[in-house]
Amino acid sequence: FVVNPLVVALYYQPNAQTVGQAEYSDAIYDLTALYSLLMPGQMVRDVQAQSLGFGRYALTYVTEDWLTGEQRQISRTMDPGEYGSGGWITPSAQGGYELLAMEAVVGTGKDLRGSSYGQEKVDYLLQLPETSYLAVWLHFPERLNPIGFARLETAYDGYRMDGTLSFRWAAVRTAEENQQLIGYQTQDCPYLAAAPDTEKYPMFSYTQMWEEMVGRSFTETSKAQFVGAAARQHFTTLLTYLADRPEAVEALAGPVDSLDFGDALDYVTENGVEIYGALVYAQPSALLQMWEDDVIDGLSIQQV
Repeated sequence: FVVNPLVVALYYQPNAQTVGQAEYSDAIYDLTALYSLLMPGQMVRDVQAQSLGFGRYALTYVTEDWLTGEQRQISRTMDPGEYGSGGWITPSAQGGYELLAMEAVVGTGKDLRGSSYGQEKVDYLLQLPETSYLAVWLHFPERLNPIGFARLETAYDGYRMDGTLSFRWAAVRTAEENQQLIGYQTQDCPYLAAAPDTEKYPMFSYTQMWEEMVGRSFTETSKAQFVGAAARQHFTTLLTYLADRPEAVEALAGPVDSLDFGDALDYVTENGVEIYGALVYAQPSALLQMWEDDVIDGLSIQQV
């Protein structure tokens, strides 16, 4: 009764309830933030943490693929002081390395449209039947701020409304030598609408934005400004939250050398939120239209 609480207090406690509402454990918020920033196209649900005594925990949660609906259960025993030894979350997964490669090609001054990420992929899209639905990484010729990105979404609303184009995740530059895929979801995880302290971490979820939009009328321009400003705040809030919880990051994501949310927050605070690419779900015609409009200069097909 004395030693166990002392030992537990020394390490990350996934079943603690210190950052949000009483009915949710800290691990739910921590995993939601990590997956939002690092795991495009994936969401977390059904998080369960059971104490095994003396700083040991059994943590189980389910991930769901936004495109296919496929679910996967992840379970692991967390031993004190060794939580991050294996790494639970693999940053830059889901094909995101190819988006980083496209950004690197642009950084060398080469023409991305003429590379393997350009015309070759377009030729492949032309061969696909329109009944195909794809998860695709897009690279933009110029970096966009969140309001510009929201305008881009609005411009292709005609495609989105009939299900042929859906923006899901925006990739943000967070370092001069951008070697880590970090960004934000453009839609909320439907599983968790709750949030930590809303004063300290405003717009942790988009629920606050939806509530503020109720009863208001927007022009196309004013809506893009409103949504873009909310997305900027959402992204910086998630960075701030994880920068404040380094033990949680190491316990759940592992000791990744290039992963420092404090440094990422400092960079975007100084340079702004610069979006260089995005993950979209779309039919071939929508992607081909974006290519013809010169909205994108490269793409990488993740899944058909």
